[in-house]
Amino acid sequence: MNDDKYLIGSNWHHVKTGKAYHIVLLSTRESDQATLVSYKDSNTASPPIWTRPASEFFDGRFVRLFLGYRFPEDELL
Repeated sequence: MNDDKYLIGSNWHHVKTGKAYHIVLLSTRESDQATLVSYKDSNTASPPIWTRPASEFFDGRFVRLFLGYRFPEDELL
């Protein structure tokens, strides 16, 4: 995956739970060469760290957060 340097350290919003996560590492599963994404809760420095196939992570379950982004519901506050 050529985007490693742009994805590691990026922040993502989990659509279903509304929580923010931080990509810690991209790796390759030996058995099938699938790219895996390891990520953790953005609001804590401690584990757990979760891992899932990139095909799941990037299928719409997570939306990338960019500096300065505000959720539409934040506008209501």
